[in-house]
Amino acid sequence: MMQTPLERARAAHQDVRTPVALDQRVIAALRVPHRRGARFASWWVPAVTSPLVLLLWFVLRTPLTPIRPVIPALTDAGPAEVAEAPVVRESWSAAERLPEPQVNHVTLWGPGETGIQSLLDETVSYGVFSGVQVSLRSDFATIDKRSEQHVVMLAGHLDWNVRYLETAQLTIEVLGVIYEVTPGRFSLEVQPNQVQLDVQQGQVVVRTPRDPARTVVAGSQLASHAAVTPPARVRWTRAELERRLEAFSKAQQHEQAAVFIRSVVPQVSGALRESLLVDLAAIYGQYLHDWDRACATLSWATREFPAGALSEGIAHLRDRYRCP
Repeated sequence: MMQTPLERARAAHQDVRTPVALDQRVIAALRVPHRRGARFASWWVPAVTSPLVLLLWFVLRTPLTPIRPVIPALTDAGPAEVAEAPVVRESWSAAERLPEPQVNHVTLWGPGETGIQSLLDETVSYGVFSGVQVSLRSDFATIDKRSEQHVVMLAGHLDWNVRYLETAQLTIEVLGVIYEVTPGRFSLEVQPNQVQLDVQQGQVVVRTPRDPARTVVAGSQLASHAAVTPPARVRWTRAELERRLEAFSKAQQHEQAAVFIRSVVPQVSGALRESLLVDLAAIYGQYLHDWDRACATLSWATREFPAGALSEGIAHLRDRYRCP
């Protein structure tokens, strides 16, 4: 027996609380004819966008040709031809020195500080004064800063780069020979009984107690005999060094201990020198937290003692300080 939609709705809702009036409204809404709206024709979207995408791709992949101005060539009879303007290129010489990078740069002394410093890494540029830098050309070098205008070079071979001076005069003393420097580049090498000067740029005035002053210009060299007898090396013993380092450690004077080791390193050799370099690296890393100097000292110890008795300890410290 066929049932009307209203009867079927009543049978479906006989166990619920839905009123019959609601079923009637739902049936009435279902009986209203539904008029389909005109669908928007989307077939033209790919037909229009595809050519635009291709055009944009073609424009982007084609390099733009720079527009060069043209100047008409004037003659007595008037403009006869159109000549292309000459392209002016900036001249540059491959022989010119580019500015030196300042990535590996260490300042030896702060403002107003003095004392002795030992240079151990030839890959580092060391700042002596503001505007004055040195780089190592030997195994090591030692400099004693006496004031803001005067330093004493005790040992080694150094390249000096004086970019500018903040004082009226800067002098470098080596074995009693005085060098008055100006902005420029030169090198100084301390030899057993003389000092070798090589000037690459600028000029240096050399003064000795027995000879008149001489001016050495760029491209010239000068060997000056020592005006004073080089000081004899102190005979350091391991027991004496351990006693002094222990005193620094008890007093918590770690910076002073590092300065003392740097002054002693140039005066010793062999196993004692290797031990001092490891102690210096440990002080930098463990107490002063100066990882760059610690790694530089360990690199120096590795280069000088590749198969030394402390090579395993050096490798352990390099891993601990994450040295490159």
